[in-house]
Amino acid sequence: MAEERTVYVANFPDNFEEDLLEELFTQVGPVVSVSIRENKDTNAKYALVEFEHQLSVLFAIEILNNINMNGRNNLQVKPRNGTKQEELYRTTDGTAATITTVARGTTAIGTGQNRKCRR
Repeated sequence: MAEERTVYVANFPDNFEEDLLEELFTQVGPVVSVSIRENKDTNAKYALVEFEHQLSVLFAIEILNNINMNGRNNLQVKPRNGTKQEELYRTTDGTAATITTVARGTTAIGTGQNRKCRR
């Protein structure tokens, strides 16, 4: 399901367009699509980045969340709302995420403060 391979991205610089976001997120995994949207209530811009692989969602959160983009903005990267990964992220306060991979069994990847990988 595409939703499980998608991250929500906010707080990026106003001059960022889809091609720049795609270039940034390609650093953590193959990107299928990038869509910049606007919140109807707040007019704030946000993006949805869909990856080819579900594991890339966790890497994106681990590596790109809270990075400083231009001296003012700390990028916000979270699992897409309504997904299993978002529920896990929310229930662990963003400190751990676990996914199951077919080839390797269960892989846990820390996010935020916890930066350990376990197999």
